[in-house]
Amino acid sequence: MSRGLSAETADRVRAATRLMVLALCYFVVAAYGALPENIGESVVGLGLPSGLAVASLLVLGPGLWPAIALGAFAARLIDGLIWPAAMLSAAGAALGSFLTARLIGRLSRGLAGPAAQLRDLGVWLAAAAAGSALGVSLDFLAVALGLVTGAEAQPRVWLAGWMTQVLGIATFTPALLAQVSPFQWASCSRTEALIWCALLLLGAVEAFAHWPLPSLAFYGAGLLFPLVTIVGLRCSRRTVSLALMGVVVIGWFCTRSGWGDFAADLADTGLLRFWLYCMLLLTSGLAVSILAADRRRAKASLLQAAGIVESMQEGVMVTDSDGLILSVNPAFTEITGYVASEVIGRHRSLLDADPGDEKAIATRKAALAASGRWQGESWSRRKNGERYPLWQRVSAVAGGRGSTVNYVAVFSDISSLKVSQEELEHLAHHDVLTELPNRLLFRDRLDHAIQRAQRSNLRLALLFLDLDRFKHVNDSLGHSAGDQLLRDVAMRLRSAVRRDDTLARLGGDEFTVLMEGLKDGRDAAVLAEKLLGVLREPFRVQQHELYVSTSIGISIYPQDALTTESLLRNADAAMYRAKDAGRNAYWYYSEEMTSAALDRVVLEAQLRQAIELEQLVLHFQPQVDLGARHIVGVEALVRWNHPTKGFIPPARFIHIAEESGLIIPLGDWVLRAACRQARAWLDAGIEFGCIAVNVSAPQILRGTLYGSVSRVLEATGLPPSLLELEINESFVMEQPVSTTEQFVALRELGVTLAIDDFGTAYSSLAYLRRLPVDKLKIDRSFILDLPHDTNDAGVARAVIALGHSLQFKVVAEGVETEPQHDFLKSEGCDQAQGFLYSQAMDAGEVEKLLRDWPYRDDRLPVPPHA
Repeated sequence: MSRGLSAETADRVRAATRLMVLALCYFVVAAYGALPENIGESVVGLGLPSGLAVASLLVLGPGLWPAIALGAFAARLIDGLIWPAAMLSAAGAALGSFLTARLIGRLSRGLAGPAAQLRDLGVWLAAAAAGSALGVSLDFLAVALGLVTGAEAQPRVWLAGWMTQVLGIATFTPALLAQVSPFQWASCSRTEALIWCALLLLGAVEAFAHWPLPSLAFYGAGLLFPLVTIVGLRCSRRTVSLALMGVVVIGWFCTRSGWGDFAADLADTGLLRFWLYCMLLLTSGLAVSILAADRRRAKASLLQAAGIVESMQEGVMVTDSDGLILSVNPAFTEITGYVASEVIGRHRSLLDADPGDEKAIATRKAALAASGRWQGESWSRRKNGERYPLWQRVSAVAGGRGSTVNYVAVFSDISSLKVSQEELEHLAHHDVLTELPNRLLFRDRLDHAIQRAQRSNLRLALLFLDLDRFKHVNDSLGHSAGDQLLRDVAMRLRSAVRRDDTLARLGGDEFTVLMEGLKDGRDAAVLAEKLLGVLREPFRVQQHELYVSTSIGISIYPQDALTTESLLRNADAAMYRAKDAGRNAYWYYSEEMTSAALDRVVLEAQLRQAIELEQLVLHFQPQVDLGARHIVGVEALVRWNHPTKGFIPPARFIHIAEESGLIIPLGDWVLRAACRQARAWLDAGIEFGCIAVNVSAPQILRGTLYGSVSRVLEATGLPPSLLELEINESFVMEQPVSTTEQFVALRELGVTLAIDDFGTAYSSLAYLRRLPVDKLKIDRSFILDLPHDTNDAGVARAVIALGHSLQFKVVAEGVETEPQHDFLKSEGCDQAQGFLYSQAMDAGEVEKLLRDWPYRDDRLPVPPHA
């Protein structure tokens, strides 16, 4: 095609070329095909032009019907018809072929396709009959109008023409379509297919010409049916259609030549009996081929399904409706220890670890009755009696009348996952160094203790301990000596508290003690004196004799505070008063220590105005890929630009926003502002990776987060893939249903999801692996003392390994030193953010940083912004 032609002109030229080629082919076959199909004849012909026309329209599209009309018009003129008769005949050929092709295309999948059914064969023949009737009727109209010389408008003329076209479509169209797709020989070999086809064609010669064995003349026509049946069973439908075409062509030539049993039929009925025989032969051959293909396909599907089940790593068990085991796969034996012969015919309760757990059984039965499926975690028992946890999915298989006939259970052993979960939970909620509860577990126990104290009208005391001048030990003797001292201190403190008290290490050199069931708050002083006393004796650390004291702050519930945060805050304030008083002492909290209480009320009112007057600004902290050493995103962090107090850090107003309900309008403002800024960077050609926005619990609980995000994305034009939402881990675990539904919707929208502050809550791994999230962000509290703190190092390793096993990316927050960076990189952490790379900056500074990020070396230097 010339380069000067437009695409539209080239398409038109190609379409015209196809039309002219098809018209020429139809003209040649209709005019010179040596297979008579003349208008007005009362003898049945083969109808090759009809078969060619329908096949062409099925392959090239019904829109090429003008080509059939043009070729038929030229052929009729060559036959000697005057132009009005030729036009009617051409219209009949085109419209009949068009109607047949449209009916076949709309109502069936084609006899040459891999999924043909007997219904398709019926549609095929019915379409051929309808289309041929239309085409022949227009031919017959030309005869009736006297436009065809020497022809009479008799019913037998119309019938002969109709049978000619139907026979042509039934014989030649499937054979011609067979050339479109790659040739297949079905289940037998090519040699076998050729042998059977040769025998069939030889049988056709014997049946129609009584050659080469005249003695079989009586059986000839009947012998073709067994041969057609064998070919249909052994060969593909394409092979069968070609072989049947050969049989019909041989029979027609033999009959027209005056040979065989149907020779007399030429003079008697105009080959009516021959037509019926051929149509019966064609129909039976194609029907047998379709049924054989269905059987082969069903057998292949069963073998494929059986192979898949046999190769599965999950156990598969099939039972009847009463729970009797019918079959199992090899993985079942590997997991349970039972071979198939030991369980087939026995009830599935053989495997239940707690067969008497009626509640669990009832729950499973109810789910299966309601929806036909159930999945969940349960306990099972191996052949050796060992109990083990498994995750299983059970589906009901319905019978013909809708009743359940089988149950299919697919299960996997999650013992290793459970062990990993328990280890991670212990690491996340216990201090590896001292084996004491950590901050997370202590806060949880304090929450529950407050609830119990409310119900029983008793007091509880919180003692906050901070070792005096502990930093000097680390600086002078090293971290290993400091760790040993902390372990020894923890042992002495543990020996001093009551069995019911909770002793925890919050981090560094901070310890807390929770005392419950107090009738008098002064009882806490007794324990404080005891704690001070057990530390008076020297500690032997690395052949050094060390003396350590502690300062203790005490807050009492309910007189000093009513919440966990308040008790901790007040005890911490009292502890610092004890340090100010000379250390190695304890101090009770008093109201005078918190003069900021009034400031909080004022700050809340000013924050409400700040949101309305847009006194808030966004700063952005880059997130760095630890492997490629480049910026992969920025986290949007809100700042309050107070008109008189200047910039107020979020630590002073975020908790006020959460408690007052202002967190919802504040969060909406941050989302809009972040997306607008990201869109601006995008328009300026600045690559920033993705922009991360923190989402608060109230924003999710109100159930409109998806709508808010989608509206903001639509308003700003920011692609969803460039937005990342960070959700706190503790909220995700406390609200699994509401979070999962909204997370799925946001994930389908294209937004990236991350779990923030990971490691600070009791995460369920079974639930975590089903969450549609992309990232885990390690809480900065586990990064602070890396790599020296073995507790934090163990938690970081566990979170990184867990995240990668669940196909999540892992991000470390609060990276401030190069040793922290090196440790995280060596452990396979994907990304990080913190003052080592850059502090949070305004949009202008971030733009400059994004345009010329200077860090390409193996060891990242501290940037000038930090």
